[in-house]
Amino acid sequence: MSWSCVYKLPWRELDRPKIEAAIETVLGQLPDRPRDSEVVFRNKFTVVWNVEVFPEEERLWSVMGDPDVLFRQHEIEEDDSLFVTIHFHSIPGEDPPQTWFEFDSGQSANRLMSGCAIHLVELLGRHFGVSCEPG
Repeated sequence: MSWSCVYKLPWRELDRPKIEAAIETVLGQLPDRPRDSEVVFRNKFTVVWNVEVFPEEERLWSVMGDPDVLFRQHEIEEDDSLFVTIHFHSIPGEDPPQTWFEFDSGQSANRLMSGCAIHLVELLGRHFGVSCEPG
């Protein structure tokens, strides 16, 4: 079973420069270390951000249990890294407009690094001035 955190944006459509600027701001707020980050603009309705996170960050930001239990179960070592995925979406022609970003625990390594993913979407939410709505 997956769950998500949804953040509705007050935009008519996805705004590439605003998304890129927000991601750069969020990356600047993470621990200073080399990490991969990829933003994929699939089309004008879907943007995907994949960002590398690390076990010590999950320990720092975890809000759901002991991450070391999952790390042992999935043989995640201290020097391993995983990618979490955050999606931005827009539905064309809706009135009122429907534009949002979300973390879904069923995507990528989000289930194993949910504390990191929640931290990232919270930082994005603060940047955009929006709050999580259960999804």
